[in-house]
Amino acid sequence: YEIIKNKIEEQISQGFYKENDKIPSENELCRAFASSRITVRKALDELVTTGVLYRQQGIGTFVKPKTVEVSADVDKVLLILPNYPELFAAGIVSDMLSGIQKSLRETQYTLVTLMEPRNEADIEKFLQSIKTIRPNGIIYSFYYGDSMIVDELKKFEVPIVFLDAEPKDNEFDIVTGEDFESAYRVTQLAIMSGMKNVGFYSSWNQDFSTCSARKNGIKKALEDSRIPIREGQLLLRNTESEFHESVTKYDIVTDIKEYLQKNDYLDVLIVMNDTVAFAAYKAASELRKDIPADLKLISYGNYNWSSFPTIGLTTFEQHFFKYGKEAVKLLLKRMSGTSSMIQQRRIIKYDLQRRKSF
Repeated sequence: YEIIKNKIEEQISQGFYKENDKIPSENELCRAFASSRITVRKALDELVTTGVLYRQQGIGTFVKPKTVEVSADVDKVLLILPNYPELFAAGIVSDMLSGIQKSLRETQYTLVTLMEPRNEADIEKFLQSIKTIRPNGIIYSFYYGDSMIVDELKKFEVPIVFLDAEPKDNEFDIVTGEDFESAYRVTQLAIMSGMKNVGFYSSWNQDFSTCSARKNGIKKALEDSRIPIREGQLLLRNTESEFHESVTKYDIVTDIKEYLQKNDYLDVLIVMNDTVAFAAYKAASELRKDIPADLKLISYGNYNWSSFPTIGLTTFEQHFFKYGKEAVKLLLKRMSGTSSMIQQRRIIKYDLQRRKSF
């Protein structure tokens, strides 16, 4: 996807595509680069999010006109984007961004974006950029950062709203989903259907707050039904501190195979997101386990490809457009001083898209 992204940017910089020019469709780009639609969309989503391109629903994707640098005296909302390509490819970030942009459209605020720093070496540059921007408020999406970043953000003394995930002991407003509740409900559904051996696998660890919430929801449902939980049945992969680098250091398919071999008794596997579910399909296939005959599979995200008939993944729709809208509502109230002094939490309801994997 980086090759496609870089090539489009190169063609724009060389004048092959000019401002407001329509670029080739996803199908045309697939043929031109001999690539999958998922990979092409991943490149386009990132270019849209970073302001290189813009979309018009039902018409196509166009080159975004260059804008004059936003001056310091303009009211600004800073959106901190996740430095994790999977979330761009899945359409999650673009959905969230659409909700934010729609909610800010009728206000005086200009939206500015920054990417979360990938490692400690980039943190200082990241913080300096925020000082230059001087935002009136910050939306921090999909937090998986260093606690040092949050400590430094506090020094700016502007309202912050976290979106989806949050730091430990979070004192700021948060828009998140019903991670605990949804995991509890779907585990109870499995139990009532006669499937008592429910496992959980996440390639992210407990530092990502949604992982812990989902694991705890499954755990509580099993405990309430007095079903014993075996060691290693509910697994959060213990990655190194620099998450963005560490996730590439192991083969997730092999890791899930080992997990399934150690937990061969499982009736149902709930995984952290649809990307992990895709790896679980392959791992199960290599172990000659059929989904859903031998193992039921449930996930989160409802990514672009999840409903393909050949996959038919049962997964939770998380409604990230709503996340974006609610985050702006909270931030506007906080910036205007009309919000309560206590922390505000908004919980977005998930909808289970039930398909053939469960």
